[in-house]
Amino acid sequence: MTTFDAIDKLYNILSSQGLDVFKLVKPDGSEQEYVVINSLPISGEIIQRCLVNVNVHVKDIQVSGSTSVVNTSRLKVLANQFENILLKNIAQDAHIYLDGQGVEDDSALGTHYINFRLMCNLI
Repeated sequence: MTTFDAIDKLYNILSSQGLDVFKLVKPDGSEQEYVVINSLPISGEIIQRCLVNVNVHVKDIQVSGSTSVVNTSRLKVLANQFENILLKNIAQDAHIYLDGQGVEDDSALGTHYINFRLMCNLI
């Protein structure tokens, strides 16, 4: 198995949740809410392990001129929605569990995002 197998498994789980889901990078033109899935290297063991990042982006709220604030209410809704989905999914040939979660700033895009760090054990 490869890191792309882990990314594909999570893509299949998340692509029906109402947000655009992208593998590895976000293409230009996605402006509001979207998900980006990427992975760190996979181990070479019998049970292969890799960390996969699922980043759920939410556009900041413009309050005046160039001033914006974090849309914490929407981030909270999506954090609960995606955490419930991610915690309930175990693929036939993979065990996926939440390793950590946090909120990060992407000021270049004018978004903040929820980072779900998932450990994938591929069998």
